[in-house]
Amino acid sequence: MELEEVIDQLTARAQDVLAAQGRLRQLLRANAGVVGDLSLPVVLRQIVSSARDLVQARYAALGVVRDGVLEEFIHTGMGAEQVARIGHLPEGDGILGLLIDHPEPVRLGELADHPMSVGFPKDHPPMKSFLGVPIRVRDQVFGNLYLTESVNGSFSVDDEQLVTALAATAGVAIANARLFDETEQQRRWLLASSELTQKLFEGSDESPLALVLRYAALGAQADSAAFVLSEPGSGLRVVAAMGIPSDDHIVPGEGGLAARVISAGEAVLTDDYVSEYRAAASGDPATQVTSAVGVPLRTVAQTTTGALTLGRVAGRPRFTAADRDQLASFATQAGVALELEQARKDREVLLLLEDHDRIAADLHDHVIHQLFAVGLGLAAMVDRVPAPEQKQRLVEYMDTLDQTIDQIRSTIFRIEQGRPSPQAP
Repeated sequence: MELEEVIDQLTARAQDVLAAQGRLRQLLRANAGVVGDLSLPVVLRQIVSSARDLVQARYAALGVVRDGVLEEFIHTGMGAEQVARIGHLPEGDGILGLLIDHPEPVRLGELADHPMSVGFPKDHPPMKSFLGVPIRVRDQVFGNLYLTESVNGSFSVDDEQLVTALAATAGVAIANARLFDETEQQRRWLLASSELTQKLFEGSDESPLALVLRYAALGAQADSAAFVLSEPGSGLRVVAAMGIPSDDHIVPGEGGLAARVISAGEAVLTDDYVSEYRAAASGDPATQVTSAVGVPLRTVAQTTTGALTLGRVAGRPRFTAADRDQLASFATQAGVALELEQARKDREVLLLLEDHDRIAADLHDHVIHQLFAVGLGLAAMVDRVPAPEQKQRLVEYMDTLDQTIDQIRSTIFRIEQGRPSPQAP
């Protein structure tokens, strides 16, 4: 009997070892899947799926946290129809808020028994067992992994340790994906800056401001963009825009993003944005700007000529400090490029003025003198022509020449008095 008990114990331990080895192999596969891509959205989705499979949870989610606020929520386990019935995604209350405020692993057998539990909205599936683990990127908490409804009834200590190990790998993968995104972002901005400069120097059917907006939106992957100038006595005018309802209207001169940028002369990044460029009165949240960044557009002399603002609608990632800095650098180059474009136009106007002066001089010095000489010759011939009808015809010719000389002199006067002047940059 004792021998059989020992054999049973050894068999059980061997099975436990095999099971542990199997779970470790699962962890290795999960780690390999997490680090197998550099696109941040793909990495986040892979982390959620890997964690769910690793501990055999029915539902899994990853909440991205920024400045203590739940910014993004990636989930798996629910169908699209069920998600649509539930409505808006979690906002970081209850147990989710506990992990945000105190980023330490949380393992619960019954969610409803926890004092911070706030329940579920209508049509939400029931959830009992819960496991939450923070994901750290270096010394900063990037977000939290949430796992619910273990197929084993509850999550074990081993489950917590496995997910914690996966979260460590996820932190490294997220850091690498962020670096890759930053590199891609810099590449987009460099490409946008070089193409903008090339377009401005080559000349384009688009206005310079429209070009600046198009390439700024391309570099920042923005949904809307506007260029705003001061209108003395009437607020601010949107002189070029894309992705907003109107491209030529007056906006309030106080309180708006553009006004703050112009008055301060500094870049402004905001996530609490009441847009003066509201999308239509439909009220569709998907068309409302929720994150915005604005930078001053300056000349070479560091004079602020206006504000360049970009916006992203609900559901898109918020602008970051890196976006703000990249846009500010782009705006500096764009301001110089616009000044060079204006200088090129002024040069063309000056060349046109020189042509006008040359034409006026030629008309005055040559054409009028020649016509006047022809008129004198005709006047000398009038007395030598015997036939009255021929004399009358010569007189008519002389009158026509006098009228032509008067018209040419009037043209010269208009060229000298009404010629265009170069526009101030």
